[in-house]
Amino acid sequence: MAGGGAYAFSAFASLPLGTLRQAGPGMFPIGLGGLLFLIGVGVFVPSLFRSEKLPSLGLRPLIAVLAAVAAFALLIGPFGLFSAILVSTILSSLAAPGIRPLSVLLLSIGLMVVAWVIFILILNLPMPLLPWEL
Repeated sequence: MAGGGAYAFSAFASLPLGTLRQAGPGMFPIGLGGLLFLIGVGVFVPSLFRSEKLPSLGLRPLIAVLAAVAAFALLIGPFGLFSAILVSTILSSLAAPGIRPLSVLLLSIGLMVVAWVIFILILNLPMPLLPWEL
């Protein structure tokens, strides 16, 4: 809620909104920030009426997900999109116990195909898929 509200307020204070017929540069950021704020409200308000105890959060999932994000950021440039997706999927799968290697491999392949379709075929972005591409 705080992030979405701050983003919307910052955009509102620094960018012109425009009109619905001629949207200004602040229209999208304000709308996005407002939407994030409303999603936060939608998650926060029902949580006030629940009496269940919060599940304990271990250190393993936190470290696995942060390592996956960091690995993706570090690997995408020198090793390409497919390598970064593979490594980050493997690292993030370590967050949950009992994940089967075949499931992780199939998920990685699926994510690679989706990323290829979106970024290469649809958006036509010039990004290397593998480390040996020029």
